[in-house]
Amino acid sequence: MKIKLERKGGFTGIPRKFSFDLDHLEAADKERLQAAVEAADFFDLPHLIPAPNTGVDQFHYVITIHEGKRRHVVQTSEPDIPEALQALINEVLHEGRVVKNR
Repeated sequence: MKIKLERKGGFTGIPRKFSFDLDHLEAADKERLQAAVEAADFFDLPHLIPAPNTGVDQFHYVITIHEGKRRHVVQTSEPDIPEALQALINEVLHEGRVVKNR
């Protein structure tokens, strides 16, 4: 499984990109991310989750996941991100920071 996350917006407006292949992660990290993808029902989410109250200081996300022949992209913005998807985003951001610091 490959995960790519792009985050735009926020106070500074500096975009961040995280991309990694779960096959190259430690087993515990891989399992945690796979569980977050499953808990979010990621492949069943709509491509666009609209946020009616989007502001300039809020984050906007594009999440792309490849698994085998499946590929799915979801776009969403704060503050109306479903809880399970927010948990997945948090896991990806955390892992992105860990991978960067290794």
